[in-house]
Amino acid sequence: MTIFECQDCGYTAPFLAWVRKHRACVHCERGRRYVCQVCDRAFKLESHLKQHMFVHRGPQYKCSLCDYVCSHKRSLEAHAAVHKDERQFRCGLCHYTAKRRGDLMSHMKLIHEGRPRRKKREEQVADICDSLGISYIREFTISFTGYARRCARVDFLLTTYWGWTVLEVDERSHAQYSIKHECNRMEMIFGEFAKRHPGSRLHIIRFNPDAYKHNGMIIKPPTREAQEQALRHALEFVPFQPLTISYLFYRRGSGGAPEVTQHSDWSCHGRLGLVF
Repeated sequence: MTIFECQDCGYTAPFLAWVRKHRACVHCERGRRYVCQVCDRAFKLESHLKQHMFVHRGPQYKCSLCDYVCSHKRSLEAHAAVHKDERQFRCGLCHYTAKRRGDLMSHMKLIHEGRPRRKKREEQVADICDSLGISYIREFTISFTGYARRCARVDFLLTTYWGWTVLEVDERSHAQYSIKHECNRMEMIFGEFAKRHPGSRLHIIRFNPDAYKHNGMIIKPPTREAQEQALRHALEFVPFQPLTISYLFYRRGSGGAPEVTQHSDWSCHGRLGLVF
């Protein structure tokens, strides 16, 4: 599958039209060219102006929780899913869940059809591994036996003399996924490796390359030098337990441990490795 990329920021999309719309909205220097003839409000995109015009028409349906406006009640009912916590649409090939069917369909096309999408952050980690002379396998698929879930795809897989290292690039600390699902996924990956390679050890590295909030402050993303140092230490680390999980640049909780490991849904107790 062809992937189109914005040359200014690395944004990727499956269609060129999406990239053009992104550039017009985010990087356009010509200002807001589309002006409402009723209230003089201006927009960068014509589609945004058309959406705004519903304000001056009737009948109309407006969301009570945001500025969304539409002309059909069914559209408003579909939009309401955005404001709910429930993610009723589940991917049958991975742990992704969605609030709307359309979001799930987009996920299926982007992730599970044709060539896998390679994210900008993963490319940066691959570049660091290359500079460190580390060999790896990209986007390795692990097939499960004895589970309802069929498989999981990991970002990087490395082989060592003592076992295996799985390196996951967790954009935004994977906040969009529940802790319970993340723990179940890691347990299933470990269970499959234990079946295939009895006696070997598995080290899972969860690497967050993005900024996050801590005590009301924004913690900036790690520098390239800090990333290289942390990844070098993590990849050279020799675990002594069958399963060890390390967290790099995750938000810290009490005692300096990753906050995610102190949540009641965390089920991998006693297996924490390195913390940066």
